[in-house]
Amino acid sequence: MFELILNSSSPRRKKLLQEAGYDFAVDPVKVSEIIDENLKMTEAIQGVARQKSVAYVDSGKLPESGSFLVLSGDTMVVYKDQALGKPKTKDQAFDFLRQLSGNEHSVITAVCLYDSVKSVHHSFYSETKVWFHELSDQNIWDYIDTGEPMDKAGAYGIQGQGGKLVARTSGSWSNVVGLPMEDLDRFIERHGWNLRKTSIAE
Repeated sequence: MFELILNSSSPRRKKLLQEAGYDFAVDPVKVSEIIDENLKMTEAIQGVARQKSVAYVDSGKLPESGSFLVLSGDTMVVYKDQALGKPKTKDQAFDFLRQLSGNEHSVITAVCLYDSVKSVHHSFYSETKVWFHELSDQNIWDYIDTGEPMDKAGAYGIQGQGGKLVARTSGSWSNVVGLPMEDLDRFIERHGWNLRKTSIAE
């Protein structure tokens, strides 16, 4: 039986894991989330997730005894091969949302799982296509004024009021939130990691 550790301070990843019935501890390690522009976008985002995983193992936080699976992730909104991260200002949030208005973009989440028994980092990524409605400047500013966009990649949260901006999606919805649960479940099953589930999921 593996103990699951979520190496993330994201309340959205925490909620998704809870809703799926996983029993886990939250113990984040912060690292710089800088995309390597010399790599393909999918490779660069996987690199950030792996960097977070390695940072956790190197931090000495991992207990010395027992079997642990450490989950690290990184989610990025990608429009025309450009990564749109968390906006630093309201003006930047406006710029991001103006670009996405009426257009298609991708949301890519990379997940890295560290197996403490084998001392191996395993990673995968999921991509979801998202189409936005046409937005007026007033629509955008009204949304920014809610405060919701400021801590989210691409300046919107599909699980909140930002869902009203979205016309349709193709792929995993939870991936856009921050963790592709369907792919995660399959990945865990494929590697034979036995994880404790809470009674809520039973």
